[in-house]
Amino acid sequence: MLHEIVDFIVNTVSSLGYTGIFIMMFLESSFFPFPSEVVMVPAGYLAFKGEMNIFLAIFSGIAGSLSGAIFNYLLALKFGRAFLSRYGKYVLVKEETLNKMEDFFAKHGHISTFSGRLIPAVRQYISLPAGLAKMNLWKFSLYTSLGAGIWVLILTLLGYFIGSNQTLIDEYLRVIIITILVLLAILILFYIRIKMKKGIIKKENRSENAIVTGYSSGIGEAICKILEENDFTVLKLKTRLEDSLNLEKEVKQLLKNKDLDLLVNCAGLGVFKPHEEISVEKIKELIDVNLTAPILLCNLCLRALKKTKGHIINISSIEATRHSKFSALYTATKAGLRNFSLSLFEELRRSDVKVTNINPDLTKTNFFDELNFEPSSAKNAHLLPEEIAKAVINIIKFDGVITDITLRPQRLEIKKVKK
Repeated sequence: MLHEIVDFIVNTVSSLGYTGIFIMMFLESSFFPFPSEVVMVPAGYLAFKGEMNIFLAIFSGIAGSLSGAIFNYLLALKFGRAFLSRYGKYVLVKEETLNKMEDFFAKHGHISTFSGRLIPAVRQYISLPAGLAKMNLWKFSLYTSLGAGIWVLILTLLGYFIGSNQTLIDEYLRVIIITILVLLAILILFYIRIKMKKGIIKKENRSENAIVTGYSSGIGEAICKILEENDFTVLKLKTRLEDSLNLEKEVKQLLKNKDLDLLVNCAGLGVFKPHEEISVEKIKELIDVNLTAPILLCNLCLRALKKTKGHIINISSIEATRHSKFSALYTATKAGLRNFSLSLFEELRRSDVKVTNINPDLTKTNFFDELNFEPSSAKNAHLLPEEIAKAVINIIKFDGVITDITLRPQRLEIKKVKK
């Protein structure tokens, strides 16, 4: 079926000359997976016969390839990953293919838009993760043109010199593809080696960057202090976590010129009373701060964290692991954050981004200032913010991944407080 469609397109468009080359290479480079050799090899042969200008044929092929790649790039940029996941299957872009392309792009960066143009079955799709990552369009166009130009030139010259011998073309093309793949493998290994060396030098010359929410007091303040003692630079957000629109703007602006190695979602609010007594405004505030903001920040910071193979630490609560009276709303937000963390880790394992969820029990902080109870002052009946902070550093330094950990005092003692 696909072979018949290819024949139909070639026969229909070939009569259009250079325009036909442009159209077919546009389709080949975007979403229609037919081999570019059925376009450029005949074009080279026609140039040999004097029926086409070889330079215009090559230019048309590169222009078509670049235009098709930009079409895919803009499609991903405009409509996003959800659109591609939902509708990509109708143009032969499977979810598995999209995942592989995203992983390849995340690991190898911009050079993948060059090398990918030279790999069969990859060149049609490598533009998608570039669009999703919002890669600079001019840089994308340059790398794509270079990669597409090499491939178009090879095919055209092949047609120019041996275009009348299909058997010889097949034989040479097979050798050329194998040679290109070997050279690309060497190039990518060389690139990765340079990248790793630069990464080591870069890490030695700068402190690692961390975003910590709730940094003004309690656990967040203690985490900031211990991070700074361990040569982290803490990037402090000024926007209120409930203001998602301005929070998004601030984070995007912040990460334009900075790397990010660590995100700690620590800010939290508590309400413990019969659910019908909680105002709608308070319900919204609790959900915004405890759940929506951490999820939003993970979304905004993920590409930066993939670049540095960073770490996300979400401070949840012991209440995320149990069901307590008068804690339905608080438990819902913290259980949601905990399960989000565990699911996100499974999503990010192949990207080497660590995700940890911490469930602290009663910790002596100003969290309880507005509540009618607080931990006992007995030494073994509460945790201190500094102890949570020490756990954070130990988790960061651990070679593997601690995905979920609960920290508790030895004894459970709570005292009521009159407000």
